[in-house]
Amino acid sequence: MGREKKIHTSLIIFSLILLTLFFILVYLEYIDLNSIFEDNNIHINILTIGSMIAGFLFSGLSILMTLNKSNSISILEDANRMDVIYNSYKFGIIFSLFTIILSMISFLILPNVRLILFLEVYFLIIGFLYFIFTIRQLFVIINDYKNRK
Repeated sequence: MGREKKIHTSLIIFSLILLTLFFILVYLEYIDLNSIFEDNNIHINILTIGSMIAGFLFSGLSILMTLNKSNSISILEDANRMDVIYNSYKFGIIFSLFTIILSMISFLILPNVRLILFLEVYFLIIGFLYFIFTIRQLFVIINDYKNRK
């Protein structure tokens, strides 16, 4: 259980570091939220991208579950690498769901609230980064699976 807690802690620290970096970039106007507000369809676009990322993460997780009985997965289980991979999927899906929920709130209930838009974009970026990380890990597993077969 200690290893899993360490993984959770490092993933949360990573997310908080990215939040701080994102806030600094917005504050220094490297990322201009005002230009984003000019687009009337921004919440729908963010909702669409967040939904696609969540769907791909669920698909990747289901592929991983079908390989779960393979020799490659058992080797990764023994090395405790699967905890990192499962947690990355979990965090990616959670951040994508946050993006979807905030986009729905922005589109239907509270349009033009800067804090919500800031969080929408932040969760979208974090979800996308976890998506990239999990896809990379999935490719490693699939290649290892093909080589061992």
